[in-house]
Amino acid sequence: MAKFRTSTIIIVSQFVLLLICLVFLGLFLVRNYCLKSEAKQFAATAGFEEATRNFSNGRIWLYEIKQFSFGGDDSGIVPTDGTSESAGKTDGKFKIYYYLVSNDFEKGHLEIQQAYVNAYNQHMHQFFDHPDWFDKNGHRIPLSQLKRQTNAVSASN
Repeated sequence: MAKFRTSTIIIVSQFVLLLICLVFLGLFLVRNYCLKSEAKQFAATAGFEEATRNFSNGRIWLYEIKQFSFGGDDSGIVPTDGTSESAGKTDGKFKIYYYLVSNDFEKGHLEIQQAYVNAYNQHMHQFFDHPDWFDKNGHRIPLSQLKRQTNAVSASN
């Protein structure tokens, strides 16, 4: 009878330990998802702001992700994440620049950098697709003011 109690206690304690481990695993997975999502949002905001700054300074281009890896050759310029170099091609009125991203990091890092590039390119396209939405500094005109401008132009025609 004593052997039955000992094995039952061991099984129950291992089950409790398993549940504790699963709870911590779930917490870490949720935390990782939230951190990645927040980092993507931060990167998108940074891309949006850089597009505004570049547009207001007359620097008009789009980015394209290009991965690089560190080789054994140490000669020349060593790129870092976020370094840009000309791609030598255009997309309509836009010059294309490579946005260099190291492939030595995990996949999540590339996703965050891609969120930055996507937000930058999207905002730069908005400047040219809807120039009436923005003032000369690249800041968005409030919707109420935009409606008044549209109504004034319609009334004058």
